[in-house]
Amino acid sequence: MWTLVVLGAGVLVLQSGAIAALLIQRARRLSAQAALREGQRRYALAAAAGAVGVWDWDFATNEIYVDPTLTSILGFDETEIAKGKTEWASRIHPDDLALAAARTQACIEGKVDEYEVEHRMIHKDGSVRWFLSRGTLVPERAGGPAHRMIGTKVDITARKRAEEAIRENEAVLEATNRELHDLAGRLIASQEVERARLARDLHDGLSQQLAGLSIALSVMKRRTAEVAGAEDLHEDLSVLQQRTIALAEDIRHLSHDLHPSSLQQAGLVAALEDYCADLRHHHMVEVAFSTVGDVTPIGADTALCLYRVAQEALRNVISHARARHAELRLVCGGERIELTIADDGRGFDISAATENIQGLGLVSIHERVRLAGGTVSIVTEADKGTRMRIDLPLIRPATGLKAPSSGPYAASA
Repeated sequence: MWTLVVLGAGVLVLQSGAIAALLIQRARRLSAQAALREGQRRYALAAAAGAVGVWDWDFATNEIYVDPTLTSILGFDETEIAKGKTEWASRIHPDDLALAAARTQACIEGKVDEYEVEHRMIHKDGSVRWFLSRGTLVPERAGGPAHRMIGTKVDITARKRAEEAIRENEAVLEATNRELHDLAGRLIASQEVERARLARDLHDGLSQQLAGLSIALSVMKRRTAEVAGAEDLHEDLSVLQQRTIALAEDIRHLSHDLHPSSLQQAGLVAALEDYCADLRHHHMVEVAFSTVGDVTPIGADTALCLYRVAQEALRNVISHARARHAELRLVCGGERIELTIADDGRGFDISAATENIQGLGLVSIHERVRLAGGTVSIVTEADKGTRMRIDLPLIRPATGLKAPSSGPYAASA
């Protein structure tokens, strides 16, 4: 109803303005409705193409509208699924029903802004399909209580199956890695046992025979010295004896390298001091060795691990680094022990060295330290040397590498 305050032509102007305003509003309404219908049509096409179903739950009637896309995904036609909430809930997998209900209630109570849950639904043929369900509350009027919830369900079965396959593959890969690590540990332990056996055989067998041969040659030298005209034979026997002594010395070094007796007899520090002194004597590299803290609590297994790591690292320094100086530092404090090997050599590419067969020494170092429950860090740069840091616990894991437990080179308690 209009209230007029002017007469005549003024009334006509006001009526014309009102009609124009109504026509504009009507046009806008029709345009909005057309846009809405077009949006609904496009959404329906997108939903059908992307396996997205739409649902609408009326709280007052407790009816749930489910669009044809969603019913067809579950293998039904529109007449086979009742609109009631109870009937529709029966299609949700029993194990997921409580979760879906709890998420719905949380949304209704305003604890979350949007209903969202991943759950399973039962297909008409009895199979199970996964859905991502989302919903939003719709109030009857602005500021009023919600009277319905509308939302979508997206079929994510393929994604869930892919995720399950990935999890299964990861589990298989993890189990394989554990088996490989266990195998590596057994191989290293077996290697130490075999090294101890070879060292024992060289020491007790071949070395003793060479010692006997050297004594026999010495006796023959004395006899030839008393025979006139046997000077050449005497000289040949002297050369042969020197070669025998040199061979015995090489075997002694090989035996020590395979399994150093000083490691068990005098401890890790003495063994490393002997090894560094031997390197200084036979190679053009100055090797310094120092210790910090009390290293006596180190057990036989940890000592063996550290000795092998130092041995392998210094061997790489001699063979590849072209270094003039190297430093070996052992620091023991608290419940951990740290070994640092540094040199002033040419450095190297860590990734390339690990992938190359020549990098098996690095692989061995990493595996030994891993078995001992420790970590390895390497810092290296071209022409700026290399620094390797080994950090180990003094108390070794129960599954670690064990030192040989029998024979003359067995680890002491």
